[in-house]
Amino acid sequence: MIKGTGGEDFKLIKYISTTAVTISLTLLILTGCAAKKNIIEKKIDFLCCDEEEIGKEKKKDEYKVDRERDKRNNKHLEGKTPMILEYETLKGELNVRTYEEMFDKAMQLYSEGKISESARIFQVLVENSPSSDYKEVASFNLGIAMERLGEEEKAQEIYTDLILSPQYEIRADAFLRFARIKISQGEDIHIDEKRFYDEERKNFAKALKILQQTEKIISETYEKKYGKKDDISEEIRGEENTINLGENGDEDKSIQQIEDEDKGIQQIKDIEQQIKDIEKEIERIITESHEVKSVLRLCKGNINFIRAIITPNYPTEMVEMKVKYLLSAQKEYFDVVKNSEAWWMTAGVFKIGEIYKYLFEDLANSPAPQELKTEEEKEIYRQELIKELKKALKIAQEIYEKNISFAQRIKLQTVWVKKSQKELERIKKYLEIAKTMLENKKEDQNDKTTEQQKQQKEKTIMNEGIKDHNEENKKEYNIRYLNKHTQR
Repeated sequence: MIKGTGGEDFKLIKYISTTAVTISLTLLILTGCAAKKNIIEKKIDFLCCDEEEIGKEKKKDEYKVDRERDKRNNKHLEGKTPMILEYETLKGELNVRTYEEMFDKAMQLYSEGKISESARIFQVLVENSPSSDYKEVASFNLGIAMERLGEEEKAQEIYTDLILSPQYEIRADAFLRFARIKISQGEDIHIDEKRFYDEERKNFAKALKILQQTEKIISETYEKKYGKKDDISEEIRGEENTINLGENGDEDKSIQQIEDEDKGIQQIKDIEQQIKDIEKEIERIITESHEVKSVLRLCKGNINFIRAIITPNYPTEMVEMKVKYLLSAQKEYFDVVKNSEAWWMTAGVFKIGEIYKYLFEDLANSPAPQELKTEEEKEIYRQELIKELKKALKIAQEIYEKNISFAQRIKLQTVWVKKSQKELERIKKYLEIAKTMLENKKEDQNDKTTEQQKQQKEKTIMNEGIKDHNEENKKEYNIRYLNKHTQR
């Protein structure tokens, strides 16, 4: 069976620096599996466990029956529709004689990364299928091609129709692909693993269900702590196009604030219990599927990311714990990058970028350390903080850009790539704000220095004037004193 986009080597190398680790993002070799026993096995399979060669040619005698059937179905057709005309035109263009040969050609083009060409053929195959079985398999493969081309809506329409298929493998995999898209878009979908008969699909359903849980917890926790993600940039920017660095704290807490903190503590306890339950579920899943393993790695990364979000930034020991969780999350996401097919690889890279964006948004919304008492100390802290935050933003920018350029190179447009494009624009806005703030602070510092120099100069002139005045007074006093004594 075909898995992912077989037969191509793709590399993406990106070094990510943190305070404790440097990571090299190296893309996996995308290979696939092959089996040509019957039409259902011509379905692109994303749950393969083994990596085998794809695109093996059939022996001539295997096509004998198909050629005869193809001739019967297409000989002397009257009133040909546009799709039939395109079908016959494609047979000439591709130098194939039968429906089976055209199907194999579409599979070959897909495996070579020529997704648009394969999608065109699959569309024609759907319209000219000799049976419902062939049509459903061609439709499923067309759905996967649409996903790779970034046409999630079209893919979802195809999968929605196929969910009602009488063929178990078709309807099961169509639902799993549909669920995968929905979850990556942050939408809720009910997943019942009991609807699957085989262990691997059941495991994949469980893994997707867990991923949905962790993604939802991240989104809700983020929103409770900072507000909605789309509003964060406005909150950080402030009224004067600045970042509210360390300015959200208030030493004098009201009763309402204390009550809110108590609720927050209980919410954190609830989240920690949810995480523990999820970890137990992950441990119970035993699988050899690369797809399932990728999802579980993402779940583990999300769990550490959640723990980092709910960990406070004070005292220092808690900050060290937060960093530990973030590095653990980064490791899991990096494992996804190294060991997954392209769709999940772009998810892993996106998640690593999210870590650095989170560092910026978290520290930008945090109050200054309690040890800092004077305004001068807090101002120095803010100046140093914005310099460090700018570094985190730069790393996030590079990661998102690499994700996008990689996807463009292999003609892949996933939900995760689209998210990277959206977050990249947000990061660029943050960088502009940080740059403006640093320039303004520099100008303020220069103005302050100039003012101090001016004041010092005026003070010097004044002191010299006082000194001259005193000298004159002293001289005049001496003259009067001498005159007085001379007259005597």
